[in-house]
Amino acid sequence: MKAPRDPELDALFEELSPGDRELQDFAQMLRSVPRPGASADPDPAFRHALRRRLMQEAWKLSTRRQPWYRRLFSTPTGLAWAGAAVGALLIGLAGLAVLAHPTHGPETTVSVVSPLNDARTVAVVQPIELDFNQPMDTRSVEEAVKISPATRVSYQWVSPTRVEITPMSGTLAPNTQYRVVVAPTAKTRDGTTLGKPAVVTFVTTAPPATPGPTPSQSPTAGPAPQLGGVRELVPSGTPAPAWSADGGTLYVVGPDGSLKAVTIAGGTRTLVPGGVTAVAAGPSGPAYVANGQVVYGQTTVPGLQPLALGFRGSALLIGTAQGVVDASGTSVAAFAETARQVDIAPDGAHAVYLGASGTLHVVDLSTGKDVAVGTAAGLGDWSGSADRYAYPGAGVVQVTDMAGDVSRLVGVGGVTGVSWSGASQILLATGSDLEMVNADGSGLHRVAAGDFEQPEWSPSGEQFAFKRNGAVWVAQLLGSLPSESPSPTTGDEQGFVQSFLNGAASGSGAPASGQLDQNGRQAYQRLLQTQPNFGGFSRSYVVLLQPGRAVVRLIYGQGVTQTAIDVTLTLVRDAEGNLRVHDLSAQPVANFGKGPQVLSVSVGRNQVRVQFDSDLMASSVQAGGVVLEGVSNLQVAYDASSRTVILTVPGGLASGSTYTLQVTGTLEDVSQRAATPYELSFTA
Repeated sequence: MKAPRDPELDALFEELSPGDRELQDFAQMLRSVPRPGASADPDPAFRHALRRRLMQEAWKLSTRRQPWYRRLFSTPTGLAWAGAAVGALLIGLAGLAVLAHPTHGPETTVSVVSPLNDARTVAVVQPIELDFNQPMDTRSVEEAVKISPATRVSYQWVSPTRVEITPMSGTLAPNTQYRVVVAPTAKTRDGTTLGKPAVVTFVTTAPPATPGPTPSQSPTAGPAPQLGGVRELVPSGTPAPAWSADGGTLYVVGPDGSLKAVTIAGGTRTLVPGGVTAVAAGPSGPAYVANGQVVYGQTTVPGLQPLALGFRGSALLIGTAQGVVDASGTSVAAFAETARQVDIAPDGAHAVYLGASGTLHVVDLSTGKDVAVGTAAGLGDWSGSADRYAYPGAGVVQVTDMAGDVSRLVGVGGVTGVSWSGASQILLATGSDLEMVNADGSGLHRVAAGDFEQPEWSPSGEQFAFKRNGAVWVAQLLGSLPSESPSPTTGDEQGFVQSFLNGAASGSGAPASGQLDQNGRQAYQRLLQTQPNFGGFSRSYVVLLQPGRAVVRLIYGQGVTQTAIDVTLTLVRDAEGNLRVHDLSAQPVANFGKGPQVLSVSVGRNQVRVQFDSDLMASSVQAGGVVLEGVSNLQVAYDASSRTVILTVPGGLASGSTYTLQVTGTLEDVSQRAATPYELSFTA
C-alpha cells in the first residue's frame, strides 16, 4: 500500500525478540500473500478501523506475561480475532485493487509508441504516427498533443488505438528536429489517463541546398516577360482543366461536377451535366471520370478508382493506386508501393507516381521497371519530349530523367504547380506568385504576384490556363525570358561546403586536408579557441549559399537541450582553381529551438525568400516580423504551404550591395511563441 508506516504498530513488533520464530513466520505469511492492491491508496475509514482493532487487541494482550502475539495465537478467541484482522486486511486490499481499476482487466497502464521515435531521416511528407495500447478518447488525445516547432495539423484515427497526425501545409519542415509531447491528460475510452507525458522525437531529412542562380550581367534576350490578356473564363471545381490537342479548347469541370468545353475564341457548351471528378484530353476528345467509371467516347470502364488518365497513341491508359491498366482493365505496369498521385507521360511510355511514403517513382510502362527517385513535395510536369520530369522538392525544384537520375533545377520554395512548355520554359506557381525559369535552370524570373493555381501551358505555348478564386482563367506572356545562366561555381561550391561539413562532423572535428588556405588555417585555430567542441555537432544545414560565401548552421545536442551556432565561410580559389576556405567565424544562435527558426535564405534579383521551421502567424509577418534593413516600400507575403516569408523589393536589389535580413521579436508562430531577434547579411 502507499500509506506511510505506522510507528506505533511498528513498536509493537520491536518489543519482541528479533529471533522469535513465531513472529518471523507471521511476517513471512503476510509477505507471501499476493497483494493486488499494493499500488492503490487504502480507504482511510478502513485503515483507521483496522488500526484501532489491532491496537485494542495488542493492549489487552500486552498486560499479560506472555507476549501479545503468542496469546493472540494461543487461544481460540485470540486466534479468531487475529484471523479476522488478517482476513479483513487481505479482503480490504483486494477490494481496493478492484475499486482502483474497475474495468481494465489485465491492461492497466496506458502507453504510447511511435515508429518515428529517434529516427534521423524522416521524410517531410511522412505523417506522425502514434500507437496506443488501449482504445483512446480521441478528443482528449488531440487536445493533449503539443508539437514543436509549432505546426498546424489534422488528425486521422485509422483505428481506436492509432492516430496519424498530418501537417495542414502537407509537409513537415526539412532538416528539423520535431518533438511531439502527449500530455498526461490524454485518456482511454473508459477514462484512464496517460499518467505521465509521452515524448516522441525525430529529425526530418535534409533538403538539397537551395542557392539561387546568379544572373549574368548581360542578358541575351529582350525584356523580362509580363502578363497580358488575363481574363476569366468559367467557374471551376477542384479538378485541373485540360487543353485540347489543338489548344483551342479547355475542358473544365465545374463546381457542380458538370463537364464543359470552353473555346478560347468564345463559347461554352456542356458535355456532361454532372458527376465528373477528373478530365484528360485525348486524340478523340475528352476522357473523364464520372460516377465512379471512366468514359472515353464509346468506351466505359467501371469498377476502378482512377488517379490519372492518359494515352498511348489512341489507347486509353488509367492510373490507379496499384498501377496502370488499359481500357480492358488489363495491367500495364504494377507499382512498387501504393500511389497517392499518378501522372502519365504524354507519349504513354512512362508514368510517375508519388507513393504513400512520399517517394517519387518513375515507371517504364513497356517493361514495368519501377525506379524510386527520392522524396518529393508533389507532382510536377513532363518536358515536351516526355523524357524528363520537373517536380517540387523541399525548397527546390528538381528534374529527373527516366533512369531516375536527379538534378537540381532552381531553388524556389513553396511550389504548388509546375507546367513545362514545348519551348522549354517552365512556369512555377508558389501560392503567392508566378515565376518562370528556363529548362536549364537559368533566367529565374518573377512574372507576377497573386494566386496562379494549377498553371497549364497550352500546346502552342502562346498562353496558359490557371485557376483563381474558384474559376479558370487564361493569360499570355508578353516578351521573352532572359537567357541567364547560373554561376558555374554554384554547384561546385555547394559540394565543397558539404564536404567541409562532412569533415568537420568526423571524429577529429577537423576539416578535410587541403580545404583551408593559410589564412583559413589561422582562422580555424581562432575558432577552436571559442568553440573547442566545434566538430561535435549532431546535424547541420546550409542557411545561405552565394558565390564566395556560405552560412552553415551547426546544431549540438538533442531534445530540449539543443544549441546552435552559425558559421560563416569565406571561399576563394587557389592558383589551380580549387576551392579553399579563406576565413571562417562563428556566431551563437540565441535561444535555438525556443521559437521560430530560419532554415534557409534564398536571394534572387528582386526577391528574398526566408523559410522557417514553424507555422507562422501571418499577421505577425505583415507587422514587421521579417524585414530588410533600410529598404523602403518592401512588399511582404507569407506562403503557409512552405512556411516561407517572401520579401519583394520594387525595382530589384542593387547588384553588389550588401543587405541585412532581420527577424524581429514581432514574429510569432501559431503557438504564439515570439522569435528571438536574428540578423543575416548577404550581397545582392
